[in-house]
Amino acid sequence: MTHQGYPSLDEIYERLDRFVSDRPDIARTESLGLSEENREVRAVTVTDGRIPEEEKDVAVIVCGRHGDELGARVVGPALLDWLASPEGEETRRRQIVIVVPVANPDGCVHEEFGAPKDRLSETEEKTIGALAKARRPDVVVDIHSWGPVDGEAVITANTSRAGEDVFIHEAIARKMAESAAAKGYPFLIHRCSLSGAYNNFYSGMCYESFHSLAFGMEVNHGFLSPEECAESGVAAIQALFEEGNTRSGWEPLAGYPAGILGGEFLVFVGAAGGNAAERRESRCEIWRNRDSFEWPWRTCPARHVFGAKMSYSGEKALSRGFRLVRQIRGCPEVKAVRMNGNSVEWSTCADNSSTYVSVEIHPSGKGKEEYELAVEFC
Repeated sequence: MTHQGYPSLDEIYERLDRFVSDRPDIARTESLGLSEENREVRAVTVTDGRIPEEEKDVAVIVCGRHGDELGARVVGPALLDWLASPEGEETRRRQIVIVVPVANPDGCVHEEFGAPKDRLSETEEKTIGALAKARRPDVVVDIHSWGPVDGEAVITANTSRAGEDVFIHEAIARKMAESAAAKGYPFLIHRCSLSGAYNNFYSGMCYESFHSLAFGMEVNHGFLSPEECAESGVAAIQALFEEGNTRSGWEPLAGYPAGILGGEFLVFVGAAGGNAAERRESRCEIWRNRDSFEWPWRTCPARHVFGAKMSYSGEKALSRGFRLVRQIRGCPEVKAVRMNGNSVEWSTCADNSSTYVSVEIHPSGKGKEEYELAVEFC
């Protein structure tokens, strides 16, 4: 054991081997590659194999990028135990959870910081970076640990003000902090500069590349025992998993609310698709082409007609298209929906105060295309 009772790399990997061996129906392990000193970077995937993967959101939890942050070593294994428990059953059914317990095994062995603050190292690009590119996660958490100061924190890791990202990240961070507080662990919510680099860089990279919901976390090995570090981290992440198991009011299907790419709750461009995999593909494609959108704005042509205008000028057709969504207060009867004056198919979903009318659009990619939506209701 290393000092303060925190486990060594060998002990962590032995625990992972036992975990996967004892639960072959829900868990599998893979090597993401080798460190500079030829140590494996391992990932453990937990999910219910009886349910098709295309129906599930993808969550990636990365621990231990910095080898001297001892508290990060215990969160991953504890999280795996929770996922395998009866409490984790709904998350296993609805999500593919990939846990990297030690992203920097060399740093773990030498108890050295060992990974840059403001970018991914070459080894990380080949391991956890490649994992992100392959899975394009719906949500990601980069877990670190404070030593010399008291306190723990959830970090909102979105790096722009696109759509409703600031509000959504803040709201989820608050739920994570409240969940940890209920177990006796007060968490701060840190808001990093949207334009600057920061310690939890893996999450920021996933946000910039895939529009993942992106969070950092700091547990605390200076003032907490290994058991307390593990319990506090798991308590916060439980609340995050719950977000992936439920439906946000503005989304037609359950899953992480990462699908608003531009606009605002009253009118927005959203990811399209009939299942989690299709929505993920649509989200990433829209996000890659975000500079080609003139994001929508609201119009109100008449008292009972709510509208929106927007345009897309990309040189590529979008394989999944996108959804243009208009919010209407309450639960009115929708009488007709038109796009550029023509009747179109539409769908609705609702929360406790609003109805969201959605139309799928498939731009040709042959120059600027303008769209004018009109929703007539009573």
